[in-house]
Parts: sequence; C-alpha cells; structure tokens
Amino acid sequence: MLAIAGADSDDCGAVPLGADAHAALTCAQRSDAAGRAFRVIVQDKGADAPLWLGAARDARGKRWMVFLDAEASAGGGTAPTLSAVPCSAFVFALDGKDALECNPSFGEH
Repeated sequence: MLAIAGADSDDCGAVPLGADAHAALTCAQRSDAAGRAFRVIVQDKGADAPLWLGAARDARGKRWMVFLDAEASAGGGTAPTLSAVPCSAFVFALDGKDALECNPSFGEH
C-alpha cells in the first residue's frame, strides 16, 4: 500500500478481522475528501481464507483498491494473489459491513 500511496500518505491503519474498522475508515474517508494521499487495509472473510482489502490514493489523486488473498485456494500449494483495480471513487461503509468498495474507473490510470 505504501508503494501505491507514497511515503507522505496518511497511514490510516491495518484492521484485522473482527476488529472495529470505524477509525481507520473515517481517516481514509477524510483524507480522500480532502484530496490527500492515504492508505488503509482491512482484513475480510474470503471464500476459503481471510483476505485483505486495501484502498489507496496517491499524491496525484489516483485511487486504487488492492486485494491480497494469501491462500488463493483451499488445499495449499497455491501462490498468494495480489491485484489492484483503479477506482473513480471509494465507498467507505462506516457501519462495519462491506467496509470498502470501489467504483471502477475505466479511464486511463
């Protein structure tokens, strides 16, 4: 996340599965609304294992949703998968359900 958002970005934190994400998501929402670079990552339930969902905005205003699935399939032996999707905007669910969502960006990033 640091590589995407940059060293001067607001570090809104990493939220483990089951922990309250409100403060981290509020930080990210405020940073995004103010046009500042930021990064935040939240652990979520995956189909076969927990996964991490991250949101990052760089100093130029480009937004990215990052997905890390450490165990891409049950049974082991599968390499972790990391992917990033450009976003036109983020939706920060401060009520704890579906904490991060990305409105896809189909423009040039």
